[in-house]
Amino acid sequence: MQGFLWSSLVSQSPISKEWVQEALSYCLDHVYSIFPQSQWAHSYRTLTFDGSKRCYGSVSNCGNIHINPAFLGTHAHSKLLITLIHEITHLVVGLRHKHNQVFKARFKQLSQGLQCSDEEAKQVLDNNGYKHRLIATDMEGKTIDLGGVLRRSKAYINYQYSPLRYRKVKGRVIQSFHYVDYVSSEY
Repeated sequence: MQGFLWSSLVSQSPISKEWVQEALSYCLDHVYSIFPQSQWAHSYRTLTFDGSKRCYGSVSNCGNIHINPAFLGTHAHSKLLITLIHEITHLVVGLRHKHNQVFKARFKQLSQGLQCSDEEAKQVLDNNGYKHRLIATDMEGKTIDLGGVLRRSKAYINYQYSPLRYRKVKGRVIQSFHYVDYVSSEY
C-alpha cells in the first residue's frame, strides 16, 4: 500500500469510535494483503478503548487491541493509524518478539508511507487527563520535561542528590525533580 492511500483515511473531523473502527478495518485489510492471517502468531479478536494512559495502545496474546481513549476527540489521525499498525504488528510477529529486530522489520514494512507530527502525539497526551508534569533538573541547571503523570510519587518528591546515590535521565545526572500543573508551560 502506498503512502497516498493512508491519506484517504485522514479526516478533518475529530476522531470518533466509528472512525477508529473504519481505520482498524482498513489497517487489517492492508496487513492481511501482505500477511494472510494463517501466518500471524495471534489472531485479531476485538478492539477496546480501555488502554493504559501510559501508552497509546497495547495488545494481548488473545488478540485484543486496546487503544488509549485519549485519542477520541483529537485530530491525531496519523498517530492512531501508526498505533493500530504497531499493535497489529505485535499480533503478526508474536508478543515474544516485543520490539526486537523482527518486530521492527515487520512494522517498517507494514507502516510504509505513514508519518505523524509531534503535534499529533501532543494532542493525545494533552487529552489524557494528566494532572501533573514531572520535571527533572540536571547538575548544570537544565530542565528535562519527563511528561505527564496522574499523581505525584514520593520517589521523586523525596529525591535528594548524593554523589554516591543519584538518578540519571537521558545520560544526565539529576540534581532534583519537581512537579508542575500539566497544562503549565512554566518549569
